[in-house]
Amino acid sequence: MARPKKKLTLEHQFASIPVRNPGVTASEGETPGSLLIEQNLVYRGLAKVFARYLPVRSRKRFLLDGLGADVYGRIDGKKTLEQLIDEFAEEHKLTFLESRALLLEYLRTLMRRGLVVAGFKMD
Repeated sequence: MARPKKKLTLEHQFASIPVRNPGVTASEGETPGSLLIEQNLVYRGLAKVFARYLPVRSRKRFLLDGLGADVYGRIDGKKTLEQLIDEFAEEHKLTFLESRALLLEYLRTLMRRGLVVAGFKMD
């Protein structure tokens, strides 16, 4: 008998802990307050064969400035999403909902790029 799928509730989302990808390196960017993020590229399948014989990139680079560097810098693998939202709202004088919308959208971008993952604990 198949186990029923558990739904991801808002409480689970707030309890999630964003974690930086350990395969990513961060260093100070050229401008003050910016971060240069570098990620190793891994080629699989047929792309791996082509990568062996053709000049392809081995690293992907992202430059985070201002808000992006601030959000990425707060991700320490210990704070929950709710704690990050509260912290961000208080510092930037935003409501909880404004802070949540801003952080969720930015975290979604970081996750799409493989720089951050979010851990969920489903009871």
